[in-house]
Amino acid sequence: MKVEIDYNIFDSIKKDDDLIELNYLFNIILYKKRHSAYISDPRIFELPSFQNIPQGTQDVLKYSLLQDVMNTQDKDCLICAQGEVSLDEKKFSIEEGIRYLSQPVSIVVENSLNDSHFFKAIFRCLDDSKTLQMHFDNLWIQFENSGGCSNITNYIEGRSQFYQNKSKFFRCFVILDSDKLYPEDFSDKYAKVKLFLESQKITYHILEKRMMENYMPDDTIQKNIKESEKEWKNAYLHLSDSQKDYYNIPDGFIKGTPQKKKKLSKRERKKNTKNSQWDTLPAQIRELYSDLSPKNFENLKHGLKIGNIKSYLPNFFNDHKTVYKKSLLKRTEHQNNRNELYDIVNKIKEIL
Repeated sequence: MKVEIDYNIFDSIKKDDDLIELNYLFNIILYKKRHSAYISDPRIFELPSFQNIPQGTQDVLKYSLLQDVMNTQDKDCLICAQGEVSLDEKKFSIEEGIRYLSQPVSIVVENSLNDSHFFKAIFRCLDDSKTLQMHFDNLWIQFENSGGCSNITNYIEGRSQFYQNKSKFFRCFVILDSDKLYPEDFSDKYAKVKLFLESQKITYHILEKRMMENYMPDDTIQKNIKESEKEWKNAYLHLSDSQKDYYNIPDGFIKGTPQKKKKLSKRERKKNTKNSQWDTLPAQIRELYSDLSPKNFENLKHGLKIGNIKSYLPNFFNDHKTVYKKSLLKRTEHQNNRNELYDIVNKIKEIL
């Protein structure tokens, strides 16, 4: 994060306690290059408060003035006198700046334990700068439970109360499964949530695919699904890329516990037609999966049954041999936004 320190901050330092507080702020900013400090007024160099900060910090700020002349990019926040008056604009007093810059970035997900595997995979594979991995290793990124879409607003409002209703303190990224059943499923179930997040100036992303598990590379499925689920695996891998995007891996087409398979007669097996459950599916789903054979529909209709799949399956993202840059990008190359995973990476990096 690019942090600008205003002239009036240095000019307001009158007591030893003020100087200690300012030095503590610089320690937070400069530790392991977590943030970048900038000044834009050379008069700061003449103030006693500047002369009393460590020489290393002085050198960084002098260099930042030169960098600021060459770099016209806006700063992410401003530390200034009377910064505490601001509610949503990123202006902070020294005390507020310490609170704001020392807190980790929160990635708000439905399940912090399971969904974190997806993010750690894209950190590892798609951030060539390794910035995200470094922040995660230093505990500067944390995953937090939203409790699902319906609870996002309550979660954010609770955090807002903690911040004394100052939305400027939010350093978080919200990600939501689209839960889309097919590509043209445009029902905007998140309309109210999006308006609320935008009112709080909180960055969010809604996945193009149905859920995070739908981004899993084919080779990962091939390698990690055991032979006992061979029929499901083979049927799934025969789906097209778009069909895989919207297939509900845990629940399949027909949610519920599969019934014991009925032993079919030779005549029934020869007939080989999809059963009446197929006819109960929405027309758009039947159209998307229209080339699905009766046998593959039968194998896929109740989803993948491997114990606690919602916690077991996301772990596959940790398979370094099958989850890497090329394999992840292959799962998005046919999408409307083929750069979606890079967009997620860049949105999070902007908050850091």
